[in-house]
Amino acid sequence: MQRVLHFKSITEIIDMFICIRTRSYDDVIIILDNHQFPCNTLKKDWCIKMMKNRLTNKDVDENYLNRLSAGMDYFQVIYVYIWQRLLTIKERFIMFNNRMYMINGKVEFENEKIVLEYLDENNNLIKILDLESYILENNDISNIGEVISGDLDNYLKKCLDEYLTSLINQKKLKIPNNYKEFYKTQKFKWIHNAIEALNYQANIHYVVQENQIKPVDYYSTGIVQSSTNWSDGLHQFLQIKHNLKMTSETFTTNFLSNIGFINNYKNIYGLTGTLGSDKAKKVLKEVYNVDLVNVPSLRQKQYLDLETIVVQDETKWLEKICSTVLIETKKDRGILIISENIAHANRLGDLLKIRHRSTAIKLYTMNNMNQERHVEKILPGEIIIATNLAGRGTDIRTDDIEEFGGLHVILTFMPNNQRVEDQAFGRTARQGKRGTGLMILNSMNLIDYNQVNTKEVKLQRDIIESKILDEFQNNELKLIQIKDKLFKEFCRFLNDEIRCDIRSKQGYVQKTIELFKNVMPTVYETNILAAIEEQWAIFLRKLDDNIIKLDYAEEECRKLIVTLRKDYNEGNIIKNAYYHTVIANDIIVNEWSTHSSSKAKRALSHFEKAVQLDEASSGLIYSVYVNKVGPYSNPQETYHYYSLPVCRPQKIVSKELTLGEVLSGDRMAQSLYEITFNENIPNKLLCELLLETKDVQSLEKSIEEFYYFEFVVDDIPCRGFVGQVEETSIIPHTHNIYIIYVNISTKERTPTLLKDDGTSVSKLEYSYSAKWHETDTPYKLRAKYLSTTGFFPETLESRILKHDFNHVNDDDNPEGDNGWKIIHTDVFRFPNQRALFCSVLGE
Repeated sequence: MQRVLHFKSITEIIDMFICIRTRSYDDVIIILDNHQFPCNTLKKDWCIKMMKNRLTNKDVDENYLNRLSAGMDYFQVIYVYIWQRLLTIKERFIMFNNRMYMINGKVEFENEKIVLEYLDENNNLIKILDLESYILENNDISNIGEVISGDLDNYLKKCLDEYLTSLINQKKLKIPNNYKEFYKTQKFKWIHNAIEALNYQANIHYVVQENQIKPVDYYSTGIVQSSTNWSDGLHQFLQIKHNLKMTSETFTTNFLSNIGFINNYKNIYGLTGTLGSDKAKKVLKEVYNVDLVNVPSLRQKQYLDLETIVVQDETKWLEKICSTVLIETKKDRGILIISENIAHANRLGDLLKIRHRSTAIKLYTMNNMNQERHVEKILPGEIIIATNLAGRGTDIRTDDIEEFGGLHVILTFMPNNQRVEDQAFGRTARQGKRGTGLMILNSMNLIDYNQVNTKEVKLQRDIIESKILDEFQNNELKLIQIKDKLFKEFCRFLNDEIRCDIRSKQGYVQKTIELFKNVMPTVYETNILAAIEEQWAIFLRKLDDNIIKLDYAEEECRKLIVTLRKDYNEGNIIKNAYYHTVIANDIIVNEWSTHSSSKAKRALSHFEKAVQLDEASSGLIYSVYVNKVGPYSNPQETYHYYSLPVCRPQKIVSKELTLGEVLSGDRMAQSLYEITFNENIPNKLLCELLLETKDVQSLEKSIEEFYYFEFVVDDIPCRGFVGQVEETSIIPHTHNIYIIYVNISTKERTPTLLKDDGTSVSKLEYSYSAKWHETDTPYKLRAKYLSTTGFFPETLESRILKHDFNHVNDDDNPEGDNGWKIIHTDVFRFPNQRALFCSVLGE
């Protein structure tokens, strides 16, 4: 006789019990949640060595084993930068006359008016006493901010993207070489999810328990998903939001869908009470290739569906729910209220405890706090307030309230599909017992449907669900099936080739699955496999992001395996310096022998490869800041570089200056120049400018007065002249040559003649080049080298000082030591607070 073992058996997609007779149990039928079997398969039949990795059900149709890749914790810094910047931008939003503005500066309220204090481009403090009037009276507010046109989220995404780019250009952030491609694909997901995290609400989208963020599937099941983490930074941003310890993102390495797992079996049987709409049934039938049979119930259903009530606003909605509940409790009936989310359930609970005895009110909102034991049975006058948790497989014993009309179910929201609605009202009138059901809806929650007629709303709901299911069949299903197939190919490569080759070199000749089960992997094997999985995980992300098209997925997978095989055979499979370091340390600590020089060489080889992979300057982009311009004859007279008609970004972003830079008159701002380490640029067009008469005159003046310009590259100031004057013409320099130390030259290209006939518009092209030369000068001596070079002539003070020193050191000087007195006192005149002054300049 066969034994039947029952487990929790409600699935995430179709609420269907999966009953499968497996090869492992000849006399046992196992009834399981269909996530449990695939996860077991992932752990045993595929990549066994991943058993310690974290299991997550990422969405309703896929099972994953995720692993934390070395170096992923680095991105926690980026999450913090994004979040802090997002909060800063959000605080600068202000709305006047239904228009949103982004205001730079400090906003306060004085005399019932909004006051703004901000710094202008010359760092002067400006105060606007009535910001609203100022904005309404001025069409151009670029000096204090900007008008936000279009979607607010798109504006935020643009600002955050520019901010991250500026951080990298300023070298405040450095992306590890092996993660640059990952960063490029993830950046926009992080930005999107930071905004999502800002909008997510506790006790609706998630709960905070035990200092952890736990997602809530409030759209469908109401389950608190304790073992699930949101991906793409969303989980991390919520941890920052609540000041919790931050975890790192993980890579998806193992993949097996519910569909792929179930379709491995020839005979599939399932039981459920709620399949949903006709479209949902059709999709289920086609995807799993099964027949659907309605089994008649044993007893006649005694259920009365009451007419739906729609009220105008949230206050009336809450009042209607409470009054209806109190009427039914006076009849000694039991009440089940199903709320859309935990927050609504808690609010209803607080209101009813004021108007009804609190001991009769039970909450069922958390599936991980043993609350279900409170709702196993309901007594006369008791109220159960729950989320969708109570609508899925919850069997409430109603024997004690049967004589009073049974259980009365109140659904307080419009479910997003027929199945969820059927599950909610399916809690009453079970097994031939009596029961009633009622919907009480807030019309404000039906705005998306453009009407309050519940029959029409349900028709629209079914249409929306039908479109979602069509999208699933036409696109998502194909992706799921392809990922299942490719994962099998990858596992065969990983197990049959790589792992067997590593084990054979270690002296193992057995090539069965038992070898992987019984022999623990070495540190070398673990890190080699981790390096391969890292590259496989990036491939999966490209597939999910549609960077790799589905039609070419199999071909790209084969190319990846060929590349991995080649890199492994050549000893170049590791792209992450961390793995080389771990292997080298293991050789030193666990394999070291004074009699074996080969092991020392092996360790050294891994260390050298780690250094090569982690060279800080490889592919580094250097930011070029434009700073100031001014007459060469008076270096203290300076103006902002962008005061001239030159190439400039659409939005000028100033660099955050130190106090010393401010006192030096610096006005650094980001430029359009792009210079990458060790990449020579022969001649790159920066921009084309159309100069009006006033622009030409401005350039003429700056060239005639020998204006110089100053750029800053890698904290090195570099200078050149704006243009040159010839006998018959004025020629602006439109081409700059950068040579790092840095040296600027403007002589490699024939200058452009500046013309102005007073009527026409002059066209000017700006371009630039970059040349890199290796130097023997070490970085630590760079400052000394730079101090020996100069652009400006010696100042008056330095000439006087040099003259006086020579005079003092003259052997013919009769005054001896008293000669120090002739040194001009104005050179050594100390300012007030000289210690503070020197410390500032020394910065």
